Amino acid sequence: MGVRVFMPDLRSVGICKKSRFWFERHGFDFKDLRECNGGIDIDLLYATGDQMAQVSLLEQAALRREARSRG
Repeated sequence: MGVRVFMPDLRSVGICKKSRFWFERHGFDFKDLRECNGGIDIDLLYATGDQMAQVSLLEQAALRREARSRG
């Protein structure tokens, strides 16, 4: 399984408030993401071809979060 993005990752890069419409525009369940029910695979975000700079920031944030959780 690839890197998964969760709401704390969006918050950590400062795009939480404006991300809802982006996620919904691309057919992703923002409510599920907000409730941290498994997150969303980064590859799905990259596959949109949209906002690649922000997707890259989210990937970096998710990787940092995963590294912290591993200790």
